[in-house]
Amino acid sequence: MGTQQPRLTDPAIRQQVHAAVLRRYREWYGTDHMQRGSCLYWTLTGLVILRGLGFRALLQAGSMSWPILFADQDDGTSPTHFSYEWSPWREESQAALKLGLLPEIHMWIGLPDQNELIDFSTKWLPQQAAQEGLVWRTEPPPDFLWCGPADLPAGVIYQPNMEAIQFALNFIRAHHQ
Repeated sequence: MGTQQPRLTDPAIRQQVHAAVLRRYREWYGTDHMQRGSCLYWTLTGLVILRGLGFRALLQAGSMSWPILFADQDDGTSPTHFSYEWSPWREESQAALKLGLLPEIHMWIGLPDQNELIDFSTKWLPQQAAQEGLVWRTEPPPDFLWCGPADLPAGVIYQPNMEAIQFALNFIRAHHQ
């Protein structure tokens, strides 16, 4: 019998974990990042904190999508979601790979024993959307997302992909050792 893990369903514990991730992130990287690709660093930081607490926390990677328009605002032609789509075959992704950068991809944490996902990078999605020329008209995402797949906010999609996960792990091994 090991030490008892804190109950991660308690919002106060989740806030404490988030605060620990923020502190460690600032120690390692100097500031909060909102740039494309920062999900990698938020995920790595969160993995260290959660594993340090004794949790089986796994890197997840693939596609993610958040609604930026309410359904009644959909005109049939304007973008309705801000997304990162795992798409290594696309021209933009191929160009990034040639430069040693990440292709279009999103990363987050999976807690398989709790059947939950955690994304510590959600706070900056509206600013990232604005950099792409998109206007965020729905409620802004929370500072971090922590929920079960059935409890995702309406219209939000997280789609892990085994190829994306393997790519992310290989990228980390090659660039962050």
